[in-house]
Amino acid sequence: MRSLIRKFALIKSYAAAFKHNSLKIPYENYHAENLMYIDEISHELSNIFALKNEIEYEIYLKKFENEYAAYCGLPYAVGLSSGTTALAYSLIALGISNGNFEVITTAHTYISTGLAILDAGAKPVFVDIGEDYNIDPEKIVDKISTRSKAIIPVHLYGYPCAMDRIMEIAAKFNLYVIEDCCQAHGAAIGEKKAGTFGDTGCFSFHSSKIIGAPGDGGIVITAKRDIAEKKDKLRLPNHNDEGILKSRRTPASLGAINIPFLIVKLKHAEEIINKRKEIAVAYQKNLSDVSEIVLPKDKPGYRSSYRNFTVLAENREGLRKYLLSRGVETKIFYDIPLHLRKEFAHLGYSEGDFPVCEEFYKKIISLPISQSLRIEEIDFISELIRKYYGKS
Repeated sequence: MRSLIRKFALIKSYAAAFKHNSLKIPYENYHAENLMYIDEISHELSNIFALKNEIEYEIYLKKFENEYAAYCGLPYAVGLSSGTTALAYSLIALGISNGNFEVITTAHTYISTGLAILDAGAKPVFVDIGEDYNIDPEKIVDKISTRSKAIIPVHLYGYPCAMDRIMEIAAKFNLYVIEDCCQAHGAAIGEKKAGTFGDTGCFSFHSSKIIGAPGDGGIVITAKRDIAEKKDKLRLPNHNDEGILKSRRTPASLGAINIPFLIVKLKHAEEIINKRKEIAVAYQKNLSDVSEIVLPKDKPGYRSSYRNFTVLAENREGLRKYLLSRGVETKIFYDIPLHLRKEFAHLGYSEGDFPVCEEFYKKIISLPISQSLRIEEIDFISELIRKYYGKS
């Protein structure tokens, strides 16, 4: 009930901000981000309008799939309707669609990670997180059983998981690894990009992503030809795979109208990530002495895509309302851990099962980090935060 009351209060605050035109810095600004590349996007859209038949569309899609695979450093990519579909189809392609099979993943992620496991017909098994917001590899082993078939590490907020350790565990227990890279386009450990460690890497092309389009979409990358071929067949509407028939998802390809945006954003991916890193560095510098804020830490050799700049804040709700009253929108990703959501109540988890995750959920808050923002705006946001905590 308290959570519901807080949500209504926040909605009321947003409505007041919009009514009085006081929202100076929205959390997201897709309009501004697309305007940065409007000429290139317009050119690619003209290519879509020129397509004459289904074969030409398939060629256009395949061209993008090849470009995305090459960017990641793998030979195969299959465009799909969403990141959720990418995860579910990865499980189905690997034969993990039996209700007795378990898939280990983090309790701190977007709901789609858990739903994809259910959609494929398997059972999610949740694990607590570490200080980097990602699944704690050392807690995975305790959850492995004779029914375990795969691990889905989520590179949350664009920060790569500890993949070397996760792959060691997977090899020891003969488990598949399906990387949820929906927030991690371009993230890397050393020279190796997120999505290239496991059996498959699954990405979302939702508008909010580093490489995003106005609609939804997704893609799977893999080094294994047989997996790519299975996924290619699964996305066809006339496919009668048992896993698809049991799934709540329907087969779907990546929509053509999204591809022009994705081609252009892919071309500028490094530029976008570097700009967001510049913003993250500015936040780090401006807020380094604010003890009430725990800033994300970049581990040596790890490269974030900076999809989010998420911090832990004391008196989070007070800070959020204070920033909103001064025209700055923030977000909370996510307000309820998966193991406490009603969608997974049948799994039998309860409050206290994952203490780190549950503690973080009381404090997490994401600050604006769109590449369309100016450094002056980041300084403005930082100064407001400093004032709120009495540092200015």
